[in-house]
Amino acid sequence: MRIAICDDCKTDALTLRELILSHPQIKEEEVRLFYTGEKIISNLKNGEVFDIIFLDVDMPGINGIELGMKIREITHDTNIVFATNYPEYAIDAYDCEAFHYLLKPLVPVKVKKVLDSLIKAYQKSHAEYPIKTKSGYIKIPLGELYYVEYCRKHLIFHLKDKIIEVPGKLSDAYEFLIGYDFCQVHQGYIVSLRKIVNMDKLNVYLDNDEIVPISQRKKPEVFARYAEFLGENY
Repeated sequence: MRIAICDDCKTDALTLRELILSHPQIKEEEVRLFYTGEKIISNLKNGEVFDIIFLDVDMPGINGIELGMKIREITHDTNIVFATNYPEYAIDAYDCEAFHYLLKPLVPVKVKKVLDSLIKAYQKSHAEYPIKTKSGYIKIPLGELYYVEYCRKHLIFHLKDKIIEVPGKLSDAYEFLIGYDFCQVHQGYIVSLRKIVNMDKLNVYLDNDEIVPISQRKKPEVFARYAEFLGENY
């Protein structure tokens, strides 16, 4: 797992680093320090990938909220956690799809609780779904899977950069996927809850700009499941 800390205060950055490294499942080489928002944006644009980014809010130049929005322009696959002295920015953090908002001085037990949730989310998103194709078995990374469509006795897996179609039943796929933050929103569709950016009475809107319909019959269940997911993860 790759973790970045961005804080212009070196003392605060090192303190957070030590708290993160006290977690038994995180290794020293997995944590990077940045002292400016401009530097971390440059690295992301050059292809560096982080699973988690901890951001301060009050920084010179680009502040943490603006930085979070810029990160979201580059990727939706990184979990953002704010660690700051300013509680008044907590609502703005939701615009960045922040995973959590920690207040300084940091409390070790709260940092560990957030890390436990992040690690659980990481493990779920990096799980794989084995499916049988004509050429043999392949494994679909669930972190890249947006939704599954059922059409003419075939399952169509819509991934980040490709589509895979195989014979199958949607009920069999859902039996596996329900344990990994997926929800059946329609008799012909299963959607990743992690890819949803908005919902209304008719559709689910995903972060790759695709739209999936919600059936009227399943609407109450979908809204309840999504609310439960947000409560558990954000």
